[in-house]
This record gives sequence, C-alpha cells and structure tokens, in this order.
Amino acid sequence: MATISMANVAMFFASVILQVVSLSLLPATKSYTVLWPTIVALVCLNVAIWLFARLVAGGVRLSILIPISATVVPLSIIAVGVFAYGEPGPALKITLLVVASGLIGYASSLK
Repeated sequence: MATISMANVAMFFASVILQVVSLSLLPATKSYTVLWPTIVALVCLNVAIWLFARLVAGGVRLSILIPISATVVPLSIIAVGVFAYGEPGPALKITLLVVASGLIGYASSLK
C-alpha cells in the first residue's frame, strides 16, 4: 500500500473536484447537444478517471478511494444542485444522505 503523500492527496482532491465540475456541467450540455459544455464535461471526467488510475497504479487501495469519493462527490453535487440550480433540498433528504455517507465511511473502515 502506498503511503499517503501530499501528491496523492492533491491528486485525489483534483479528481474529486473534476468529477464535481463534470457532473455540475451536465445540465448545460443539454444531453450532449451543446458543444463546449459537453467537451469541458467530458475532458474533466476523463482527467478525473485518469487521476484515479494513477493513484491506483501508485499503490493506493481502491477500498479507500471509492468509499471516500462515493461520499464526497454525491454530497457536493447535491450542494451544487441546491445552491446553483435552485433544486429543493429538504432537511430530511439531506440528513438521510449525510447519514448514508457516514455509514459508507464506517463500513469501509471495517476489516
């Protein structure tokens, strides 16, 4: 297993940010019919996946990467939906999603 270096942490955060940007741009692509938002979204997603692949090739375990990103990315996208796109964000829905994310994190720590 690779040690947690600042480079690995930076690559992980860059990957998460690029995933959030890519998913946030999906409404602007209008089902991939608008050229520039589509290109930016696809490039961001591909670079994010490439960064994940580099982390895995460097020895970081998937059992660590996937649960963390599986909690951070959806919660970030929900925040973008609520604050940028004006989607409803009922307290119960947000609470349940945060609890589910916490359970994912807890489950990933079990041996």
